[in-house]
Amino acid sequence: MNKEIHTYYTYSETYPKIEHSFILLEDYMTMDEVKFWFTGKPDMLKGMNGIEIEDYISDLDGKYNKWLFKNYWNAMYDVLTENFDVLNLSVAKADFIEARDSLFEKNFSKIENEGMLMAECLDNHFKTNKITLFWKDETTGHSS
Repeated sequence: MNKEIHTYYTYSETYPKIEHSFILLEDYMTMDEVKFWFTGKPDMLKGMNGIEIEDYISDLDGKYNKWLFKNYWNAMYDVLTENFDVLNLSVAKADFIEARDSLFEKNFSKIENEGMLMAECLDNHFKTNKITLFWKDETTGHSS
């Protein structure tokens, strides 16, 4: 009689809480649009022709992308704000923080349509190259 013996292992990990707070998707889309975007329900396309469907989906895609990019922008801006002293910019920290949202709005189309990087947008605005160098500097632990 040949008996097989099996050993089973169970692994678990604990990750630290993410401290970043995300912008609500409902700030960019209606609740029905959010539900439709992720589940297809409610059927927002009923009665539309192909051209209308493409316009509607394109609009939703734009809203979703803006929300996604804004969350990414805020997270990266928070890292820059935390490391503001290392950046050594010729702007006050309070002014840098205050500019976050307006700089996003000003540069969103460049980021979305032209693939411009956040660091490049900020370097252009603040007339420096220090932000790009910060992200490339291996000693800071950042590479983006």
